[in-house]
Amino acid sequence: MINIISEAGDVSSNEVIEYLLSFKKNFKRFNVEDQSSLTISIDDNNLNLPFKNTFHRRARLNTLSNDHKNSIFRVYLKNEENPVIKSLEYIAKKENHNYVGEYNDEEQHNKIIDLYIAKGVGLKIPKTIVSNNRSDILAFFHDCNKKIITKCIKYPLNIRLQNSSIVGKNTFFVKQKDIKTLAQINTLGIYQEYIEKQFEIRVFFYKNEIFPMAIFSQQNKKTKIDYREYDEENPNRYVPYKLPINIEEKIKLFCVNKNINTGSIDVILDNKDNYIFLENNPQGQFDWVSKSCNYYIEKFIAEDLVNHEEKSIINLSEK
Repeated sequence: MINIISEAGDVSSNEVIEYLLSFKKNFKRFNVEDQSSLTISIDDNNLNLPFKNTFHRRARLNTLSNDHKNSIFRVYLKNEENPVIKSLEYIAKKENHNYVGEYNDEEQHNKIIDLYIAKGVGLKIPKTIVSNNRSDILAFFHDCNKKIITKCIKYPLNIRLQNSSIVGKNTFFVKQKDIKTLAQINTLGIYQEYIEKQFEIRVFFYKNEIFPMAIFSQQNKKTKIDYREYDEENPNRYVPYKLPINIEEKIKLFCVNKNINTGSIDVILDNKDNYIFLENNPQGQFDWVSKSCNYYIEKFIAEDLVNHEEKSIINLSEK
């Protein structure tokens, strides 16, 4: 059986399913908003996992009833559920059950570790410090010719006020006066050198296939620092892009070392023709990459799930 784990409103999951319907293939969808039944069997002679051919697109498998939504035991029950969901993903991948995507890596996503892994496989990365010390941040500011940026280390800022909210998920320039207003020992922040670039590259990867897209964000003041500051009136141009073979191989090696099999990677091409790794998003959106570049990624994923299912049926019949 083909399985889709996602959120009810996820566009990409919907489009993968549309292809499965057009192929007349059976599938099951498990949304995080709904309670799912789960049984895992492990003994000396048997290993039975219910999710053997799965595209895990968003969120996670949910085994808790909505009756527990406001229960005083909800946090306890979620903590009990977590290791089960993680073990399911871990074993499915170890057993080569075509489990693509995961909740585990999204939860443990760590930008600092990603930079470390990228550096280890030979990808260039920006100068980076993580610090709560004003003097060190100021020294880094001058070392980077007074051009540094910052963004959230992991979670986007989302503070709900009485009549409004404060939201911050994008990249910002840091000025010297901003640093001087900090206490000598402040809260931790991540700071990177600002690199002048020709354009940005979004790379979606699925198993051993990569789908790169160039984003021409530099001619627009609104998107120059971060293309996520979308300009609806004057949108950026998106085109298919071919990465050099050595960069492709390093990206694939990054995925191997991080033990992930799908996600999105952000890269830039600087003014000296260097490819610079910025970050990895384990569950990054890819529908805009697919549509802008005519990659038909959703069809590619659906075909992979179907091919794996057909191979499994053939293997069972031979036995």
